Amino acid sequence: FFVNLLLSRKKINMAIIYAVIAKDLDTVLTEYSAASGNFPQITRTILKRIEPNARFSYNYSTDYCFHYNNEDGMTYMCLTDEDFPKRMAFSYLEDIKEKFLDTYGSIVSDAIAFQMNDFNLTLHSRMDYYNTDPRADKITQVRANVDNVKGMMIESVEKILQRGERVELLVKKTDNMNALATGLKKQAVNVRRTMYWRNVKMCILIWLVILVIAFFIFTFACGGFGYPCTK
Repeated sequence: FFVNLLLSRKKINMAIIYAVIAKDLDTVLTEYSAASGNFPQITRTILKRIEPNARFSYNYSTDYCFHYNNEDGMTYMCLTDEDFPKRMAFSYLEDIKEKFLDTYGSIVSDAIAFQMNDFNLTLHSRMDYYNTDPRADKITQVRANVDNVKGMMIESVEKILQRGERVELLVKKTDNMNALATGLKKQAVNVRRTMYWRNVKMCILIWLVILVIAFFIFTFACGGFGYPCTK
């Protein structure tokens, strides 16, 4: 059961694509997707197979990864491009977990399916933050409770799916995600251009300082501004 991953557009690396929060392994409370495809259906199958009170990552083909954090009957899961840093994926999950519990607290235990679907706005905003803001990685690096993901194994999703459950994963990147990739490229170009001109200005300043210092040294050595040594 090998996968042929179909994309309608050029693959965009380094992005969180989808997020879902569920309870009791099968009751989805909220979800958000930055692309269209059949991964919500695949997620339902994976949710029933994950280990309780665990954090893990599963490859789905060589292009995508599912990451999940299960605590106290709640599962926080996201789908990312395979190259997206694992530490940032789990930092995102920790982030949305804290915000979700702060928002809903004890009422979660009695919630029915999609009762908290308005939280998808938060899933969306935090997804955009972790996908685009360079500060997100700095925050990730200081989160002590996600440090141990560095040694966590990423296994094939086949390890938890039964025979016949593995299906073709379809992901259609939206115009927003393609615009995001274009924006990131422009941002990188602007950063490089800014750094280049900053370096040019610094070099000019250094040479001006050197010339001024050389001028005063020569003037002093020559006996003053009258330059008697040249007469």
